[in-house]
Amino acid sequence: MPHIPSEGSGVLYPEAKKPKPTSPDYRGQLMYKGVSVKLAGWKKRSQYGEFLSIRIDDWVPAKVVKQYPQEVKDPLDDNTVPF
Repeated sequence: MPHIPSEGSGVLYPEAKKPKPTSPDYRGQLMYKGVSVKLAGWKKRSQYGEFLSIRIDDWVPAKVVKQYPQEVKDPLDDNTVPF
């Protein structure tokens, strides 16, 4: 993101490309206690009018393939010992 906010402030930019209809309409960041926090926002409508719903954007794509532990062969467990 091109702008790094100062302490206690933040920015939200309109999202140009939304891969899904449920993707955020806005993305940005906020500086809070020296930590940059990513934000996501959605335009919503209620009986009282339009509003912007925001949340901390800590979503990470799940690209981890479940791996099962490999069998470990014990070097002392050798079946070739003749006794």
